[in-house]
Amino acid sequence: MSDRDYYKKLRKKVKDVMTKARYEHTLGVEFTAASLAMRYGVDIDKAEIAGLLHDCAKCIDDEDKFDDCKKYKIELTDVEKRNPFLIHSKLGAVYANKLYGIDDEEVISAIRFHTTGKPDMTLLEKIREVICRFVDIDPNTLTEDTNIRSELGL
Repeated sequence: MSDRDYYKKLRKKVKDVMTKARYEHTLGVEFTAASLAMRYGVDIDKAEIAGLLHDCAKCIDDEDKFDDCKKYKIELTDVEKRNPFLIHSKLGAVYANKLYGIDDEEVISAIRFHTTGKPDMTLLEKIREVICRFVDIDPNTLTEDTNIRSELGL
């Protein structure tokens, strides 16, 4: 299977589990992550996949999220239990592996920490996390005042 076929198939699978608005957001994140990766010398394929899958558990019903967290033995904090929308990054990292066949630890980590960040993040993790903090991403909303370089620590 060519890379193009792989991405087409992956995008179809993701589109099938998202609302139209979430899918459009996801495509914007995927594109922006790839663009930043190209600019800053990060693996573009990893950035694209992390961007595409970062919200793969976002549109799941809360009860199903809790059930899958139990199924996959994902520990939840009290804050996450009270705010289930936060669960999607941890669960999305597991889905990336179990449902979408991603085994690259850096990609999985970028998905896992895209809402919270963590100490000593890789540049790929920073790209994923920064994008979600800056915009509900429409690449057209990035302005010259957006200081992505400083956010990435460059």
